[in-house]
Amino acid sequence: MQPKYGLLKIGDCILANNNSQIPQQDLRKIFRAIQYNFFLITAKWKERFNVSEIKFFC
Repeated sequence: MQPKYGLLKIGDCILANNNSQIPQQDLRKIFRAIQYNFFLITAKWKERFNVSEIKFFC
């Protein structure tokens, strides 16, 4: 099982779970990759689900 992340409106992300026990050092690298690609990720989400706006939990 992969770790689950949540995207935040401010361009950051949070870890929802790490059931696969990925080491902290590797998690930090994954966090940075998500943060650096936030705008690409959200653009692809909008394209995939054909929406103009994304509603964030936080």
